[in-house]
Amino acid sequence: MFKWILALAIAASTPALSQAATFSVGEGGKVSVDIPDNWSPQEYDGGVQAESEAGTYITVEGMKAADIGEAVKASIEDLAKQGLVINEGSQKQQEGLKINGMDCAAFAFDGTYQEKQSGVLMFFCASDADHAAVLTSWFDGDSDKTDDKAYQAILDSLKPVN
Repeated sequence: MFKWILALAIAASTPALSQAATFSVGEGGKVSVDIPDNWSPQEYDGGVQAESEAGTYITVEGMKAADIGEAVKASIEDLAKQGLVINEGSQKQQEGLKINGMDCAAFAFDGTYQEKQSGVLMFFCASDADHAAVLTSWFDGDSDKTDDKAYQAILDSLKPVN
């Protein structure tokens, strides 16, 4: 019994595990995602954005499933407006991924921001035949190493909402 209480106390004191808010995104809230409070998540029309203290920036948005090509282009344009230069020739793509039962595709790009190496990951996950979520993340410098556990927890929390 003591070990169980101790484990519960440790879990409750761990920010990445216990201090997160759940957001529903997409038309009618088709996908939900948990984002740690210390990433300062902010909702906006159609999605949620957040940034870690280490500099990892994410957005999660809902979209029509057929618009994935346009969503990649729009995400790249939005990141460019923020000063991130993406090397489109560095694109790597992986399909056939599953996250909580959703079919997903991932795109990765190299880039630079203020002369520092940066990376971009985009996950497109179909919540049903007509809707999808796109999680776009931008890792600045070494933030991918610092935020890897919290980022994986965010990614793992993506799930369809019925």
